[in-house]
Amino acid sequence: RRNIWVFGLGLLGSGVVGALLILTYKLAGLTLPNAMYLLKPALETDNKLEAVLLSGYAIAIYMVLVTTVVTIAYEKIIAYNKTKKPKHLAPIK
Repeated sequence: RRNIWVFGLGLLGSGVVGALLILTYKLAGLTLPNAMYLLKPALETDNKLEAVLLSGYAIAIYMVLVTTVVTIAYEKIIAYNKTKKPKHLAPIK
């Protein structure tokens, strides 16, 4: 479960970096970049539902969810394999 927290904090950190980058450009009077898709979605569409589902924030949430599911499945498989006795170690009858 630790890697879920590390991954989530990494996503938050990259969002902070994007916000700082946008702030730096704004303070310098430069054209604002779309850092980490914080200003507008990666894919622009007229459909409001698609715009929400494909925003930078939604994509980050999807990444955390996928990481969580994969981590839980991996932990379940490892726990199952530790409790199951391998057949090649069973005594010969």
